[in-house]
Amino acid sequence: MAKLGMLAAGSAIGAIGAVIAIDRTGKGLRTAPRDALITLSTPPRLYGRAFGVHRTMDTVGAFAGPLVAIAVLAATARSYDAVFVASFCIAAFGVLLLVLFVRDHRDEQPAQGAVSPGALDRLVRLAPVRRLVAAACLAGTVTIGDGFVYLLLQERERTGIGWFPLLAVGTNLSYLLLATPLGLVADRVGRRPVVLGGYLALVLVYGLLFGPFGGTGLLVAVLALYGVFYAATDGVLMALAGTVLPVPLRTTGFALIQTGQALSYLVSSVGFGLAWTLWGPVIASRGAAALTLAAVVVLGLLLRGRYHHRHRESGARAANPVPQHGFRQQGSAGDGRRRRSRRTACGVRAGLPAGLRRGRHRYLPASGR
Repeated sequence: MAKLGMLAAGSAIGAIGAVIAIDRTGKGLRTAPRDALITLSTPPRLYGRAFGVHRTMDTVGAFAGPLVAIAVLAATARSYDAVFVASFCIAAFGVLLLVLFVRDHRDEQPAQGAVSPGALDRLVRLAPVRRLVAAACLAGTVTIGDGFVYLLLQERERTGIGWFPLLAVGTNLSYLLLATPLGLVADRVGRRPVVLGGYLALVLVYGLLFGPFGGTGLLVAVLALYGVFYAATDGVLMALAGTVLPVPLRTTGFALIQTGQALSYLVSSVGFGLAWTLWGPVIASRGAAALTLAAVVVLGLLLRGRYHHRHRESGARAANPVPQHGFRQQGSAGDGRRRRSRRTACGVRAGLPAGLRRGRHRYLPASGR
């Protein structure tokens, strides 16, 4: 739909800006609810795999799209109208599948007033949520954007303008091949190390752009590492968030994190563009590498704690790990000990299920207690 709007807008700058704004609004409206649906349909211990599978399927379209567009152009004597019509038909088919086969989770509705500005304020006051939002904003600030990376790579290798769209195809190929495996690794070894490893891959990307190597090897290495960065951070960061955000405000929490990232991307793009203009691409890219390396250290501190579950639960409790009224889950450790003591004194502790014996704090990260 955005492509059709661009075609209708022609060369009018204002109309083109309006079409892009509408397209990005649609992305903002759908992304947080979609990620919330993923978490509410998956046990917490499998969040990394679930987001990895989704990102793989999503990136298949981004990988195949330019190739299909080139094929359509070749078959229709460079008729761009045919490309836009084909894109519209594919998008309409996707919407039809969504309407017919995807079901919302409406079995457990939040209590009256659970979703409100006051609830959002209480959500932000939760230490793990606050740290995660800060980490997402910091990560966005040191990510300069795909367009800059591909322009720097093109300038370094002097590739023709016709090859520019295929640079994104190379990144997407690496991303779709690695998103699911890295999601599985995140579930097994921890999501924090995978996210930090992804940003270290981004440091290498920035460093290689004007490093000592060149040629085809540089192109392959940069595009592969850029795909590693996306595969290790995009879905895995949302998997981290899914274990922290209370169910009634799960979508709101995802939207808060993604809004922080988007605003940070804007700041980073403007800052990098100014640095490129004032000091040139070499200094700008090396400065971005240094800032990203420093950010990795800070991210490691912000994301410390246990943000994933090691115990195995099943059924509805595993799919909805945080209590429905998740804002009362931060009682003191002493309260938990007193409750456990009362159960033991009554002689009923041994007969309780294992999940209940652990008390209400089992889903909070250690640093949030």
